[in-house]
Amino acid sequence: MREIKLSEIGAYVEGNVSKLVRAVALEAEGQLKQQSPVDTGRFRSSWQKQIEPTEASVYNNLPYAERLANGWSKQAPEGWVQTVAANLKPYAEAEARNIERSS
Repeated sequence: MREIKLSEIGAYVEGNVSKLVRAVALEAEGQLKQQSPVDTGRFRSSWQKQIEPTEASVYNNLPYAERLANGWSKQAPEGWVQTVAANLKPYAEAEARNIERSS
């Protein structure tokens, strides 16, 4: 177990949170791309991510993205984005344990 000086706790925690946020954002992007319905491939390739040290977002800004997320395509039923989000919880928990072990 690593010993951390009291004055270094903030940086230690922020570093670990940053690792976790990045890992979950990358996993979210990958799962969203994998689950995306495909016609021409434009929607699948349009997923983007923005990662800051303690927060991230994954989004698709195509005008029809919301319709696809709401079940417009027969390839991806309504709620598929929420299913991806729910599946990220166990991934994030496991990743947090991995980060904790390696820190």
